[in-house]
Amino acid sequence: MVGRAKLGTMQLNQQSGHCWAVGKAKPATGKPERHFIGLFRIVSVSLALLISGFGATSLHAQAGAGAALRFGSTNALVQVAHHTNFNGYPFTVSAWFRTTNGASVVQGIASKYLDGSGNGWTLVVQNGKLRGFLYRSFGNNAIDATSIASVSDGFWHHAALMVDASGGKLFLDGVSIGASAWVGAAGASTSTEPLAVGRYSTSAYPSFSGDIDEVAYWNRALGTNELNYLKHRQLNGNENGLVGLWHFNEGSGSTTTADATGHGFSGTLSNNPVWITSTAPLVFNSVAGAALSLNGVNQNVTVAPTADLNAYPLTVTGWIKTRSLGAYVGIVNKYGSSSLNGYSMHLNSGRLYAWYFRGDGSGTNRVYTTDLGLDGGFVADGEWHHVAFTVGPTGGKLFVDGAQRASLPWTGTPGAPVTATPVLIGQYPGFGFLAGQMDETSIWNRELTPAEILAMRNLRLAGNEANLIAYWRFDEGAGANAVDFTGLGHAGTLSNGAQWTGSTAFLGDGTSAIHTTLGGAQWTRRFAVQTSPGQKSFTAGASFWVRRLDDFGAPGGNTPVQVNLQSTLQGILAGAVPLVNSTTQFNLSMSPYNAAVLQASTGGTLQSPGLPLQPQPGTQLDSVNDSYQLGVAETFSVNSGPVLAADALGLGPVKLLHFNGHVLFGPIDAVLTSLTNSPAPGVVTPPSYLQTQLQISPGGAFLAIAPGFNFGGGAAFNVNLGANGYATNL
Repeated sequence: MVGRAKLGTMQLNQQSGHCWAVGKAKPATGKPERHFIGLFRIVSVSLALLISGFGATSLHAQAGAGAALRFGSTNALVQVAHHTNFNGYPFTVSAWFRTTNGASVVQGIASKYLDGSGNGWTLVVQNGKLRGFLYRSFGNNAIDATSIASVSDGFWHHAALMVDASGGKLFLDGVSIGASAWVGAAGASTSTEPLAVGRYSTSAYPSFSGDIDEVAYWNRALGTNELNYLKHRQLNGNENGLVGLWHFNEGSGSTTTADATGHGFSGTLSNNPVWITSTAPLVFNSVAGAALSLNGVNQNVTVAPTADLNAYPLTVTGWIKTRSLGAYVGIVNKYGSSSLNGYSMHLNSGRLYAWYFRGDGSGTNRVYTTDLGLDGGFVADGEWHHVAFTVGPTGGKLFVDGAQRASLPWTGTPGAPVTATPVLIGQYPGFGFLAGQMDETSIWNRELTPAEILAMRNLRLAGNEANLIAYWRFDEGAGANAVDFTGLGHAGTLSNGAQWTGSTAFLGDGTSAIHTTLGGAQWTRRFAVQTSPGQKSFTAGASFWVRRLDDFGAPGGNTPVQVNLQSTLQGILAGAVPLVNSTTQFNLSMSPYNAAVLQASTGGTLQSPGLPLQPQPGTQLDSVNDSYQLGVAETFSVNSGPVLAADALGLGPVKLLHFNGHVLFGPIDAVLTSLTNSPAPGVVTPPSYLQTQLQISPGGAFLAIAPGFNFGGGAAFNVNLGANGYATNL
C-alpha cells in the first residue's frame, strides 16, 4: 500500500503578503505516511468590499481534516453497535475515502448489511467503482447503483447515499450518479447488523484497501445543494438530523472513535486499522452555527414594536427551510391582519409572497395587487432558500436565492407604515405558523440593490452595516431569547418552546484553499541502459491533483501555483541512489472554483506526468542482490511564496535491471544504444547474476572495437546480467 503523512497547512495573509507554515503533530503509525496539503484562507470583512471587489482581509483559524483511518490489514474495521436509529427512513450516509484497489472484491466503506440478506444499506467499492444500495427485502428496494467512473485512482472522493419516499440517490463527489424510484413498498430496513466502517458484511470480505474519513449518518435525505455545501466542511455534530458522526480524530493509540453528535454511538476499532493524519479536502469552516426550529403549530419569535421597525425604504432578508403548504404562513411579518398598514413576507401553498402598505389607513398607498402580494414562486421544497423583499421609491422587489423573482410599482404615494404591531418571525397573525427552520434574518431601512443581495446572501453580517436596524443570527442554541446583533435592542422572544438546532444554511466565510495531493504511482520502465541515449533512465508515473476550493465570498482572480515532484530511488542494501535532475516542475494558474455549490466537474488540474530516474554517471545499481524503492514527494508554493511539503508516496521494493551497456558475446564486446523489448528479471543466482532477455533494435548496437559497425533487429536472446551491469550472452 502506498504510504502517506501530514505535515501541516499553509496560510497566506493577503494583507501582508507573508506566508507561514503551521505544524501539526503526526501520529506514530510505524508506516510511511502522506504529507498534508497546503491551504490559504482569505475572508472579506465588509459588504462594501464584496460589492466593489476584493480589498482588505483578515486571517481566520484554519479548518482541518484532522486524522483518518487506514484499513487494509486482515479484517480491520470499525464497528458501531446495532441501533434502530441506523435503520432510518429517510436517511443519508456519507464518507470521504481513497483507494488504489480496483479488484473485483467488495470493499466496504460504510454498511449495515449482512451479505445475501436483502435487508440493509451499504456504500462499497467494487471493481474500482462506487456502489450503494438500500434493500428492505429483495422485492422492496430504493436503489442499487454503481458509478461509471473509477474511484481507485488514489485521490480522495466523497460518497453519499440518500433514501426518501421518492427512492434513492447515489452521489460521487457531490454529483448524482444514480437515482431510482422504489421497487415495492417504501420504508426502513430492519437489519440487526452493526454499522461497519472499513469492511463489508463479514470477515469473508477483506478490509477496505485505503483510507476513510468523516463518516456521517442522518435521519433525513439531504438536498443536493446541502450535500455540496457540507462535503468540504468538518461538521460540528449538532446539525439538524445528524444521528452519528465519526471524525476519526482520536489519533494514535485509541481503540475507540467518538460519535461527535454526543448521541453516544461510539465505534470500536478491531484488528488494528491504522491512525493517520488525514489529507481529505475538509478545508472549510462550519459557519452557520445554530438555527431556529419551529413546529408550525404555535411557535414563533416576537420582537417588540418600535418606530424604527416601520422602515421605509425597507429590506427584509432571511434563510428558510420548510415544506409548509398552508395558507398565510408567516416568515417576517409586521402587519396586523386586514389592517392595510405594515409589511409581510409569507408563504401560501408553499409559494413566497410579500406586500407593503403605507400607514395612512386608506390602503390606497401600497405595493400590493392581489390578495397574496408579489409572487416569488415555490420555495417549500425542504431545501434552504435565501429570501429577500425590498421596497423603495419605485416599488417592491422579491428575491429568492439572490435572483429577482417579482417586482411591483407603487399604487398611490410611497411612504412608511405606522403600525404598532410587533415583528413576528415564523407567524402571520391570526393565520399560519411556519414549520421548518429559519436563520440569519435581517431588517434594513434601505432598499438593498440586487447586487448587494446577491453578494451578501451567503455571508454573515457584522451587525454594524449602515442602515441595518435588526439582525438575528439565531446562534444562541439555548434559551428563549434571540439577540439582535445590531446592538439596537430588537431582541426576540421565542414562544411555546420554539427550538434551536444546528444550521446547515449556506453561509461561507470567504475561504480560498489550495488543495493538492498525489494519486497512484507505478513503474513504467524498470530497466535502464547507460549507453542508450533514450533509455538511460528508469521511468515511473505519478498523478497529482491540484484544486482551488472557494467558499462563498472568496476573492476572484487566478492563483499561481507551482508544483514540484521530487523523485527518489532507495536501495534496500545500497541506500539512496544519486539521480540526475530528480525534480519535475509544473507552473499552474488556478481559477476561482466555488466548491460550496454543485459543479459540473470536480475542478482543478489533474496530471499524470512521467518521471525519469536516471542514476548519476558513475553509479551502477546492483540488479542481482538489491531491490529498489520509488519515492515521490510533492511540494508546492502559492503566489511565489515559500515551498511547502504537500504529499508523498512510495512503492515497495522491486528489481531494477541496470545495464552498463556492454553485452559480451564470448570475447566480443558490443555496446547497446537501443532495445526493442523491455527486459524483465528471470531466475536470480546471487550474488553473481540474474537471467533476462534482450532484443536489440535495428542498428541498436555497435562493436566496441569498431564503433562504425552497427547491428541489431534480430530476435530476442538470453543473457545473464551481472551485479556489475555487464550482460553475457548465453
